[in-house]
Amino acid sequence: MDTSKFIIVMVIGAFLIFFQCIFAYIDEFFSSRQMEENEVMQGYSLLQHGGVWYDTIILTPLIAYLIGKYQFDYNSTVSVVIATGSMIFWILSTMFIYAPMGEIMPEAHTHDGRTTEAGWSHVVYASLATWILAMIYIPNITTPEISTTDVLITSGILIPWIFFGVVKFNREWVFNSSTKKQVVIEIIAICVLTAIRLYK
Repeated sequence: MDTSKFIIVMVIGAFLIFFQCIFAYIDEFFSSRQMEENEVMQGYSLLQHGGVWYDTIILTPLIAYLIGKYQFDYNSTVSVVIATGSMIFWILSTMFIYAPMGEIMPEAHTHDGRTTEAGWSHVVYASLATWILAMIYIPNITTPEISTTDVLITSGILIPWIFFGVVKFNREWVFNSSTKKQVVIEIIAICVLTAIRLYK
């Protein structure tokens, strides 16, 4: 384990999440109390977003652990394609899926039909995280090769992350049928990727 790499990744992850907090505070969407004090009567604050907590407590340490333990071939064609695809995916998702959803139910990352500064900070975090995590399922892209145990650990952490990514810690939040379908599809995808990776 390269401790210096682990610490660097932890610091970068913490800063990207910290920027979300700062921008959400400026935007008056940091906490439910702040929203009430500023008469923002509808929506979810940043602190009510399950994904923010999961990113902070679990996902960032996982990514730091993986980068500290393995040497990724960042300059390979596969890595560059994954990084580019990850960035494009999150930009398009926030513009054409999450921003319209924010018109219906405002939240810290999107509201009033736009992606907020906190939302764009999350796009940066999510793009980088997805890039590294996706490479776990690609053979021959790390030195040493990713162990079976670490593939299983990664998948075991990603499965609840899929759920917490949509959860809002608010009594008004409803785990509706469309959200359930999204979660189930993504969990199945992780299980399939895991099976393929371990088979190879």
